[in-house]
Amino acid sequence: MSAITPRVVAGLARAPELVESVRRAGSNVGFLVTDRWAFGDDVPAGYVEFVDEMLAGTPMDVLAEFFPGFDTLDKFHALPPFERVPTLVLCGTEDRLTGIAHSRKLADLIAGSTLVEARGAGHMVILERHEQVNDALGRLVARATERTVA
Repeated sequence: MSAITPRVVAGLARAPELVESVRRAGSNVGFLVTDRWAFGDDVPAGYVEFVDEMLAGTPMDVLAEFFPGFDTLDKFHALPPFERVPTLVLCGTEDRLTGIAHSRKLADLIAGSTLVEARGAGHMVILERHEQVNDALGRLVARATERTVA
């Protein structure tokens, strides 16, 4: 499944009443949308509930201000400083919001970075693959520590 395009996300900002009506329609709709767009594989219902509650607690005006930036946000020019520090790029291969191609591009543009692709995980890779994420972060900290000790 492909990622949501920036144009689609930006379009949500132009229809805040639609987004708000879906939010008010009930937790079942929110739960289903969260499950579909935040996660890749099947996950425990508690994970989906946690993310759904977090999203539901975000004021609509905050979301409306955030969405338009998706259409134009491009910070690739700001990546060179990351080449001077150990850098980890981690993404789920089934991320429908920030597709794996974006993470691969980041890793390609940051010399010396490490790319970790969590097979089958979605946007909430930190929940879906917490052990893999923790291992990758442990290796990143070890690399950073080696650099500061040397």
